[in-house]
Amino acid sequence: MIDHIKTEQVINQPISETDELFRQNLLLNEIKGVETNFYIIKKQQKYTFTPLNRRARVLIILSNSGVVYSNNCSYKLKEMAILASLDNSTVTIESTSNHVELIEVLMDLTSDDLEKTNYTNQGEFFFKHFSEGATYREKVKSSKTINRTLLPVNVIPRMVMGSVQTEGPDQVKAHSHPMLEQLFWGLPGNHCLVKADEQEKQFGEKTLLHIPHGSKHGIKVESGKHVHYLWLDFFQDLESVSYIDDTHLPDKE
Repeated sequence: MIDHIKTEQVINQPISETDELFRQNLLLNEIKGVETNFYIIKKQQKYTFTPLNRRARVLIILSNSGVVYSNNCSYKLKEMAILASLDNSTVTIESTSNHVELIEVLMDLTSDDLEKTNYTNQGEFFFKHFSEGATYREKVKSSKTINRTLLPVNVIPRMVMGSVQTEGPDQVKAHSHPMLEQLFWGLPGNHCLVKADEQEKQFGEKTLLHIPHGSKHGIKVESGKHVHYLWLDFFQDLESVSYIDDTHLPDKE
């Protein structure tokens, strides 16, 4: 018997006049070595993420305004963006005219991660807006599905990330990948049914969902409904990451 499909939704609670920041941990201890936090940075405020030791940090900026500062560089936000601090440097997010919403993903690094990859402390920094993500095809998805790679292979050891977008009626066919743990994050307007083995769960926006490890799972969306979610893959070892190249096929020109 597999574990149940676990979900946690962001609390619908506005920031008070005296608070500069809202933070909510999501699915605490659900995946060993992975921590996921949701933040709201109040408008016209700054928040700094300090360096880590032997942990990778990926920030998923869900807002379309604000500025990111790191390594004496600045990046103006114009849409959802992904950033990874490869050197564990300080990262500051400044909100401007609106609140900034973001997800922080932390992953423990193993000795193999540090010894066998290019993960170094030499000032590298990854930043990509959503629309810059390369599109790909996958056999378990229909031809009308738009798939994007947002955090490619070899940026963060054993971690890859992307998005799925389609309109109902449609589906992601049942499949399994026992070599990795997987989280989904529901983007605005997402409304679909996730099935893992014999279990089913409605999956909406501002919700983090954990696919039970090793389960045969898929997604179904009804006519008139919309699917748009992020997937985050955490591989058990470095060799297993080849699964991405084997199954994610470049879009034809």
